[in-house]
Amino acid sequence: MQQLKVILLVVVYVAVSCFSNVAYKYSVAGGIKNLLTWQILANTVGILGVISLSWLYKLIPIHIAYPVVQALLIVSIQIVAARLIFKESISTWQWTGTGLIVLGIFLIAVRGKG
Repeated sequence: MQQLKVILLVVVYVAVSCFSNVAYKYSVAGGIKNLLTWQILANTVGILGVISLSWLYKLIPIHIAYPVVQALLIVSIQIVAARLIFKESISTWQWTGTGLIVLGIFLIAVRGKG
């Protein structure tokens, strides 16, 4: 049951944080009304990320939780936000870096259990 809670909290954190980053980028694409609307939305949703991360710290050590969720957030922003939403091109070297981040997540998670 605890493992399911951990997975759910990680997914919530990554999803809302990715959304917030997309909203931050949208916020600077127009006038002041656009800026305020997207900033308020991003920060309101971002609170869910902070809460989920706080609960995650209760369930697993911070030295494992923080690097794992931050690495997953980097990957999600690169794949979901940059590539799928904003249609930004990602070079082979950048994809290689993403692969190394995923490998790092695996090593942190495996080492953390040992």
